[in-house]
Amino acid sequence: MIAHTLLLTTTIIALALLASAPVADAHMAMSHPAPRQYKTNPGAGGQIDYSYTAPLGAYPCKGYPAQKPTLTVAAGSSISVSFDGSAVHGGGHCQFALSYDNDKTFVVVDTVIRECLRSGGGYTTQVTIPATAPSGPATFAWSWINAIGNREYYMNCADIQVTGGSGPSGSLTGPQLLVADLPGSALTFPEFASASSPDMSEAFAKRPVVTVSGAGGTSMASVPAPDAPAVPAAPAPEAPAAPVPEAPAVPNVPAAPATTAAPVAPEQQDTPIAAADPSNTNNGNKRKHKKVADPTITSSAVPAVVTAAPSASGCVQFTVRCVGTAPTSYDQCINNAWITRALPPNWTCSMLGA
Repeated sequence: MIAHTLLLTTTIIALALLASAPVADAHMAMSHPAPRQYKTNPGAGGQIDYSYTAPLGAYPCKGYPAQKPTLTVAAGSSISVSFDGSAVHGGGHCQFALSYDNDKTFVVVDTVIRECLRSGGGYTTQVTIPATAPSGPATFAWSWINAIGNREYYMNCADIQVTGGSGPSGSLTGPQLLVADLPGSALTFPEFASASSPDMSEAFAKRPVVTVSGAGGTSMASVPAPDAPAVPAAPAPEAPAAPVPEAPAVPNVPAAPATTAAPVAPEQQDTPIAAADPSNTNNGNKRKHKKVADPTITSSAVPAVVTAAPSASGCVQFTVRCVGTAPTSYDQCINNAWITRALPPNWTCSMLGA
């Protein structure tokens, strides 16, 4: 009896110690700007998600509704984005996007290929809000496709207030947010642990282009809608034929045969007009960090300006090359131009497989 009592007491103490031990951050979460129902930004009813670093459950934004903006940012300036957590899963692909229509449409404003979060804890990056972005309340979203481990998709959403830009009636055009590795999604990324592993980065160049309007405007695809079918005009009523008086009969002369009316030419049908192919203008913004420039960010107000000059001979998308004998940076081919990027701490260019 005493032995059973001691065993039960020991078990209770062990469980109490386990419950009181701090829980390690198992994955990653955006901590600034503070996302919805995060520990520093509870929901309207005080709700806090204590497992915020877990992969996405409900798309989009974990299913959490919009809250009051936690950050005001001027269009054309940058947001310092920081993260919590310790399991970086070898880095991976990140996208940063804006939505103005209650999270129905996300326009990507920045993409980081492979190296997002790879440098480990304390990772921060600068994300520029396009200078022509509409003003007003917006959703700032971060998404992550991890390089190593279970095939998962992470997404956190913060509510911000944008000032300036193209005003509340402006619009923003760019790549649509790529979603993968979720139940039912058509796209699944493989693990890409090493620099030579296929990382499916080509999928980001194939994202459809979408437009979202400020102040909760309607989103639309960049492909023009088909022409509406022509509505046939109502036929005009036929005028009654004037009566023709009968000619007096002529004796012994047979009547002339009836004249057959000439056939009426069929009505000419409207010829359908083929929809013109859209002209996609590739524009981008200069990146000071480990970014992949999104070439199609434009606005209905002022077009974006290309700041990276393409090389004379061109280059292969997303390939890298070393610079100098002991470089602290490397070049990556983005949209037919070499973009210089800084290496993470304690990295050499040869580790990228260049």
